[in-house]
Amino acid sequence: VTLEKYKVGKRAGGTFRYVGLDLHQMEEGLKVQLDNYAASIDPMQLSAKRKTEKSSPLNNMEIRDFRSKVGQLNWICSQARPDIGYDVLELSMASKHPTVNDAVRVNKTIRSLKAEQSSIMFPCLGSFENFKLKVFCDASWGNLEDGSSAQGHVVMLSGEGDNACPLSWVSKKTQRKVQSTLTAETLAMHDGLDEAFYIGSLLTELYKNNYKLNLVPIQAYTDSRSLHDNVYSTKQRSEEHTS
Repeated sequence: VTLEKYKVGKRAGGTFRYVGLDLHQMEEGLKVQLDNYAASIDPMQLSAKRKTEKSSPLNNMEIRDFRSKVGQLNWICSQARPDIGYDVLELSMASKHPTVNDAVRVNKTIRSLKAEQSSIMFPCLGSFENFKLKVFCDASWGNLEDGSSAQGHVVMLSGEGDNACPLSWVSKKTQRKVQSTLTAETLAMHDGLDEAFYIGSLLTELYKNNYKLNLVPIQAYTDSRSLHDNVYSTKQRSEEHTS
């Protein structure tokens, strides 16, 4: 049905590579693997003496190498390794004026990357009627080096037999500086739900040929008690300090 509806330039099956991703079709689902790409990311070369100069700025050649490593880490994070998202966020923020300590941190992240498989399994989820989108959100107020807040979310698609897979994830700075933990958590939830609604709309269009609605139920999860209580409160809240 999909091939009849959409124009497809090339078809492949079994095990094949697509835009740098190694794809493996199996009975239980689709596995996306980037172990070969992860293995190709080499740490920065730093002498023992250079490592001790932690606050020293990187030279021009080191800066180019540092930014290249951060770019590689950012790409693999976006494809199959959400677990390194926060590390990549901090490294990206340091890219403008990186120091030797930042280079040591990028090497640590590369070692962490290679210590685990870089793959994601997309299991068979059954029919559209069983789909649910689950959004997990979190934020940390004022924890970044420049005083801004970090936020993140993961959008999971679940189906038959409680099978589930991640479809979208992000770790980033909040769009503006905020005055409370509650506000940071609220922005994280807003962005997570916005992403989930967009994904649900795409799935609805693909499966039901309806591009105006989202027919996939969405469930949101937070570890913030204050956000949970305010969602169910009838009182209007202003942005204020909430620890």
